[in-house]
Amino acid sequence: MNKEKTERVMKALNYKKPDRVPITEWFWDEFVEKWKVEKGLDNYVDIYKYYDLDLKIISPNMDPKIESCQIIEKTDKYVIFKSGFGCSVKKNYSSPLPQFFDFSIKSPQEYKNFFFEDPDDERRYKGERRDIISGDGITPQCSFDEDIDKNKDRFCIFGSICAPCEVLWRIRGYEGTLMDIALEPEKVKKISEKAADFMIEIGKNEVRRANLPGLWIWGDIATDKGLLLSPKSFKEIFFPSLKRMCTTLKKEGIKVVYHSDGDIRAILPLLIEAGIDAIDPMQVRAGMDMMELSKQYRKQLAFVGNVNIYESKEKIKEQVFKKLKIAKEGGWIASSSESVGEDVPIENYEYFIEIVRKYGVL
Repeated sequence: MNKEKTERVMKALNYKKPDRVPITEWFWDEFVEKWKVEKGLDNYVDIYKYYDLDLKIISPNMDPKIESCQIIEKTDKYVIFKSGFGCSVKKNYSSPLPQFFDFSIKSPQEYKNFFFEDPDDERRYKGERRDIISGDGITPQCSFDEDIDKNKDRFCIFGSICAPCEVLWRIRGYEGTLMDIALEPEKVKKISEKAADFMIEIGKNEVRRANLPGLWIWGDIATDKGLLLSPKSFKEIFFPSLKRMCTTLKKEGIKVVYHSDGDIRAILPLLIEAGIDAIDPMQVRAGMDMMELSKQYRKQLAFVGNVNIYESKEKIKEQVFKKLKIAKEGGWIASSSESVGEDVPIENYEYFIEIVRKYGVL
């Protein structure tokens, strides 16, 4: 693991003064393709290495079913495949967002029969990845172990796992999950515990085999308008399993970062109680404001993201400067407040990291 960058990232997460604000990012494939064309770069060029970012997330195959990506239909406009979560996925080549449908669980009575294949199976870590967490589900990628080896000297590397709520919507769909929460909460709670057991073992394996300092936990639970379920339902159904995941995994000496798009302010106290160390990506358009949240949660919760790079350069600079005022003693990892999509001007992204590097020396 790159010592300098790992120290920079961990100091920021621990509210200790780093040499400068660390930078990470999540890029849509469409942006990377556009970037390579405009820059005249070879296909093998890694955007993280090109921009010398500090933190990179690398994930194994954590699909419940190891054999993922069964092609159902393929045309010149789209591909439909069945993922390792059991849901069908339609990927339009003209859109970065996949469409999930035809979920494996059709009723809450079927939860008890859902099977998570062995989290210790070496194919998850040594085998070629074609899953929907590590990539788009159809494009082959090198193994987790190989990816770690290729990147460990250049970055601070975090692994990742799914929160139980993330697993649920991938096997049941948002509508089905929310309906089950209302009508069969105990069944949802039981499958959440089962998902937590599985993800805990995946997380342990990542951390131990690659000596990782932290994990990202994927757990989309909100929209721009707020939570998809009530804070009460989150506390009763998903909080116990999430807390157990954090408590168990943090015994490995790691940090855990929770990812959810949307407005998650209503459950921040619960995330802190669960043991979450930082939140990501803090979508600006959802009302997530690091300046306001730091007044209430500073030193309890670190922040990742919260910069809208779709704005003008002047607005980008203004956003960064505001955050630097409260990041002098750590607490912030710079990145966009949403994944960098094809419609983000390349000059905007480059200006953003230039500003952070120039003025983020602490």
